[in-house]
Amino acid sequence: MKRKVALFGGSAPLPDNPQYKLACDIGFQLAKSGFDLVCGGHDGVMEAASKGAHEGGATVTGVTCQAIRDARGVNVNAFVDNILDARDIPQRIDLMVRQAGAYVFMPGGTGTLAELGITLEYIHKKIIIPRPILCVGSFWRPVVDSVAREQSNAIRYMHFAETTDQVVSLVKKEAVCLEPTAQEWRGNEPDLMAMKNNDEFTTVQSLKELVARFVADRNWQQFHDAKNLSASIAIEAAELMEHFQWIHSDAVQSVKEDPRQRNDIREEVADILAYLLSFASAMGIDLSHAIRGKMKKNETKYPADRDYGDFHPKGQRWKGRYDNEDSNT
Repeated sequence: MKRKVALFGGSAPLPDNPQYKLACDIGFQLAKSGFDLVCGGHDGVMEAASKGAHEGGATVTGVTCQAIRDARGVNVNAFVDNILDARDIPQRIDLMVRQAGAYVFMPGGTGTLAELGITLEYIHKKIIIPRPILCVGSFWRPVVDSVAREQSNAIRYMHFAETTDQVVSLVKKEAVCLEPTAQEWRGNEPDLMAMKNNDEFTTVQSLKELVARFVADRNWQQFHDAKNLSASIAIEAAELMEHFQWIHSDAVQSVKEDPRQRNDIREEVADILAYLLSFASAMGIDLSHAIRGKMKKNETKYPADRDYGDFHPKGQRWKGRYDNEDSNT
């Protein structure tokens, strides 16, 4: 599955402008590195990046809306492969932000400023999982510095780059890989139901209800007690492990990149989760409270400043366990 990068920037640059040429080069090199492009789909920097990505063999998604076309009298540029037509400007930005695994910001005006602000807010407020934000050049430095003075942690996923090579290197290292369901559309209209059926929108309760309906429709509740469900979780987990049995750790990536195996693994994970959700319902466990409580306990047990980078935390797992016991025990 190819990852997507969203590129934002101004509409003013023409083909002889250095910013246009830089955006075109960034789009091309990202495409050659295996990334598809998401952008505003119109002129200026958007056209340049689309042109470069298209020439590099990537798929280009242009996210537009009628308000933009009416206000500026422009159409989608010729290098866009897929058009995603939002109902308004806020949804347009939302669609661009959600379907990309990394963001590249070129210099721009009020529209680009709004896009940068919303991207920062989504990550800072944990509306989406963290993704790298790359600012090209020093144009956005004063804005970022001003935000940092008020909320230093709001910009921790931001990077600055001067060259195409720096941009591509950072994207390759930091970009997030998203499931395809967050990137689907029907014709020129966004498939909002498909986009909402992903981890960013779906609640644990809705998944519990989905599994419960499936079980109730088949009158299987009589079999789904805690004993049977706990055994089923273990059995399905063992089936997941079979996909990695007898292979070396350095071969795991090849399993991930095999479409057939990846699909089989996804189904095994779904089976595990389905049984876990049923088990939690049978035992009256609120999974959100459970995971948050356990992670808080783990933070105390394995402090980051002590155990950072150690999968076996410096022997602390055993420290104190035998302090009051005979040393020969």
